Amino acid sequence: NPTMALLSVPRRQPTLNRRKLLQLTALGAVLETSSFAGIAQQSQSNSLELRSLTGNLFLLTGAGTNIVAMDTPEGLLLTDGGSPEFSEQLLDKASALSASGTIKTLINTNWRHEHSSLNELVSTTITEIIAHENTRLWMSNTFTVDWENRRYTPRPDHALPTRTFYENDVIEVEGESIELGVLPRAHTDGDIYVFFRNANVLVVSDILAVNAWPVIDYNTGGWIGGMLDASDAIIELADEQTLIIPAAGEPQHLSAVIAQRDMCMDIMGKVEIAYSEAQSFDEFLAGNPAQAYSAERGNPDLFLLQAWKSLVDHIRYTRDVYFV
Repeated sequence: NPTMALLSVPRRQPTLNRRKLLQLTALGAVLETSSFAGIAQQSQSNSLELRSLTGNLFLLTGAGTNIVAMDTPEGLLLTDGGSPEFSEQLLDKASALSASGTIKTLINTNWRHEHSSLNELVSTTITEIIAHENTRLWMSNTFTVDWENRRYTPRPDHALPTRTFYENDVIEVEGESIELGVLPRAHTDGDIYVFFRNANVLVVSDILAVNAWPVIDYNTGGWIGGMLDASDAIIELADEQTLIIPAAGEPQHLSAVIAQRDMCMDIMGKVEIAYSEAQSFDEFLAGNPAQAYSAERGNPDLFLLQAWKSLVDHIRYTRDVYFV
């Protein structure tokens, strides 16, 4: 195990110089003005767009994240709830899509606001809000995400998930079992997938980035090793025909997940080597470790910071727990 092997290697503290830290914080802040770094993957319009996926499944785009909607006689099921600036428009659009005019089930694939802002508007007496328990815990607390330079405060009680789980869950709708699966902590420590197995549509949210870098929110439990594990879990679930829905961008197929998994494995290996050689983050960055992927994915600096910090924190935690 390469990570465990690193634990015995003496090293100096990895450092960021002040100028580089300010640059990366500014980059995070710029991306955050689009609600979330992953939103930079696609052009978000001011109007929602709706397309049919298969049968009674639809894809809503333009709300800050991709949203899959399933129409049922009891009301609409939505995977995620978009950014706050789109909430009212999304509520109107979703209500019109449903024959009953109601949203019966709202699933939050993680705690981030661009996935959960509709929570504030739906009535918990009508809508069941489902999420990983860790998602509810993040929503309930005050914390800072340093790469965004942003402090988050607790959400209103009525916006919190009403049904949570630590292990896989299932929703029975119209004779179909919709699988809610817990993923290894990757983007956050509350990531889940939603698998409409009959339709072979798999919602993976921020586990997959399209023409962009994945976001590893190390402040809320994400780390690059978990991104590898989560990608492997998706690869095990899907087949070549599975329609995979990322948080942003066009629906994808299995090859996109495999390509991202291989990229993360490459970058993680380079971080491990640099850290074992006692390099600083600046020295690591100067080696241009993501050059092979930048033409497709863009500026890698923020992703490399997140990969570095998440792995270093993981190594330190493992060392403190197992080698004290």
